[in-house]
Amino acid sequence: MSSKKKTEQYRPDDKAGPSFPTLAVLLFCLLAISAFLFGFKQITDADTLWHLKSGQLIYEKGPPHEDTFSFRTAGREWIDAQWLFQLIIYLVYRLAGFAGLSVFTGVVIALAWLLLFYAGWDERAGPVSWALLMLSLWSSSERFNLRPEILSFVMIAVYLAILERDRAKPTRAVFVLIIFQIFWANIEGIWPIGLVIIGTYWIEAIIVRHVSKPWLDRPAAGSPARLMILLMLATAVCFATPYFYKGFFFPLTLFRESALAHYYKDAIIEFLPTFTEGDIMFLRMPFLILIIISAAGFILNPRKLRPAHLVLWTAFLYLSLSANRNIGLFSISAAFFASYNFSGFLARHAHKTDSGRIEFFRWVFLATGLGLAVFYCVALPTNKIYKWDMTQRIFGPGFPARYELAKAADFLKMAGWKGKIFNDEVSGGYLIWIGAPDWKVYVDGRLELYGPRLIKEAFERSNDYFLFTQEDLRWGFDAAIFAHARSRDLGTLTLVNKLYVDPAWALVYLDNAAAVYLKDTPSQHGLVTKYRIKLK
Repeated sequence: MSSKKKTEQYRPDDKAGPSFPTLAVLLFCLLAISAFLFGFKQITDADTLWHLKSGQLIYEKGPPHEDTFSFRTAGREWIDAQWLFQLIIYLVYRLAGFAGLSVFTGVVIALAWLLLFYAGWDERAGPVSWALLMLSLWSSSERFNLRPEILSFVMIAVYLAILERDRAKPTRAVFVLIIFQIFWANIEGIWPIGLVIIGTYWIEAIIVRHVSKPWLDRPAAGSPARLMILLMLATAVCFATPYFYKGFFFPLTLFRESALAHYYKDAIIEFLPTFTEGDIMFLRMPFLILIIISAAGFILNPRKLRPAHLVLWTAFLYLSLSANRNIGLFSISAAFFASYNFSGFLARHAHKTDSGRIEFFRWVFLATGLGLAVFYCVALPTNKIYKWDMTQRIFGPGFPARYELAKAADFLKMAGWKGKIFNDEVSGGYLIWIGAPDWKVYVDGRLELYGPRLIKEAFERSNDYFLFTQEDLRWGFDAAIFAHARSRDLGTLTLVNKLYVDPAWALVYLDNAAAVYLKDTPSQHGLVTKYRIKLK
């Protein structure tokens, strides 16, 4: 058979995965180390802490059905779509503490990226796909916090890997996705993405079967009926949560609130569009490069168009541009789609006269990936990356010894204080972890529980003394805590200063990171008398 004939018969999705020669093993190890290093950092994300406290509650009493952490939403129905994730991380915490949680985060991120590396490996394009996955690590890095999102990365990798294998060689093993869908439906509210991925592959199978075009990549076999049955069963099992039909329809409520609540984009950074004024280009540069390279992959491989890849790439790109919290969804999938397209491109040119340039192309990607690996291994352990991206994360295991509210919370614990505390959204997670159920917070990161209106009110009340007093009359605050790092705007400073001269309030704790006020009520007068601070 001629070399030309061999090239025409080559199919990117016919590969059986890496045989793991020396180069593949080296790249596998470098990717594993890099991904683990990105996840191996101290637990500084405030939302992680209320997730952890929820896990403790679930471990002791089962999945919650109403809120007990906040006095504003006490008794309100709480559909905790992340309950299984919270239980998992709490069990890890019980076994290995905060250090174990840091290791767990690194392992989960490494698992997601290694699954895609294995599924997308090809002898021709292996170094190219590896370099793209290395780049996608950097692009996604701001989302590598201990949240349910990191397990969703694993789910996306599993779905793409299994569906691609099934497309090349259909087997009943594809129905294992039903089990993964049950798991996903209980770890995060974005589980409909799994159904979207399956549905997109099903529609692609219909198109390929009924549309005879040379630019469509046609699999050797496959039946749309199998994927339709898989989609129906995967949809049905999403009712298998502690909340039954309410849990099934909850993502629709979450999507509607996120789409309509324009206020989120003004108050919460992760809801901002990806490219905005004042954005940190150190974080956005790899994301932009990945967009360009993955788009080029579709252009370079037009004869083997994959409708499923193109649709998912476009959808994830739209989501990531709309809100930077979705960058990870695009980055991990775009690297996989680009790997497929470059594999087809390199296969077509492998035996042509420009094979020398193709080899040079592979070496450029290999060198780029190696450069990124060296950069990660040096810049992550030394915290250089976190200084440049200004995310204030800290490499290493455990919980920060100098957390901003730690001493203020210790003071309240020492004083034996209990009651309703006014706080901002970022502080809520830590206060829940340290003080619940004795402390009832004003607000925390559970946006799906509070809704746009209460979140907006919380922001406004922290920046306006008059609104704060009106809210105090409504709820009857017992204490107020302010982190200096987030109290530098004029409104909050005015509020803090007016509380100091308000006879109904007393400053009882102050350090370089936080201030604590107690209301001078009969039940708290003894604490106020004992701890009141007079400033010169």
